[in-house]
Amino acid sequence: MAGIFQRLRSLFHRYPLASNMVICGSLYGSGDISQQKLRGKQLDWKNTGRIAFIAFTMFGPIYFHWYRVLDRIVKGKGTSSVVSKVLLDQFVMGPPCIGIFYVGTSILEGKEDVLAEFKSKGMKTFVAESGFWLPFQSVNFLFLPTHLRTAFVSMGAFAWSNVLCYIKAGRYHQG
Repeated sequence: MAGIFQRLRSLFHRYPLASNMVICGSLYGSGDISQQKLRGKQLDWKNTGRIAFIAFTMFGPIYFHWYRVLDRIVKGKGTSSVVSKVLLDQFVMGPPCIGIFYVGTSILEGKEDVLAEFKSKGMKTFVAESGFWLPFQSVNFLFLPTHLRTAFVSMGAFAWSNVLCYIKAGRYHQG
């Protein structure tokens, strides 16, 4: 078992972007499967494929490069640095990623109005996202080195994608 982890670690260091893309796509896809099962639905593999595709092709590379840029822009792990990183991450990167998710899945679903779902669910998603990611990213920026951030965020994305897919399925109503 230790040999497997050593090989995976070696691959992760040798091919960090590809590794992060695979992890991100796999965990978002797994989160979608989990969310479907929690709702008692028959698995919709096409939906899972769309979610995983968006995460693999878009979120994996975006997160990978974003965290490197963010670490160059905001140096250090002190309180003010962590707060700056968390706020920049949420308010600069959050909204475009929500847009990419809804518009991207709408394109893959073949919807005529690819902006409709983003317009109707984008703000609800941002509010829920803020409640989840602000504390999660605080841990990320306080304790993790840059090269592990995408993997850590992807693990959080497993939990977050359950919420995101729940909102996408139209089950979330903001008070």
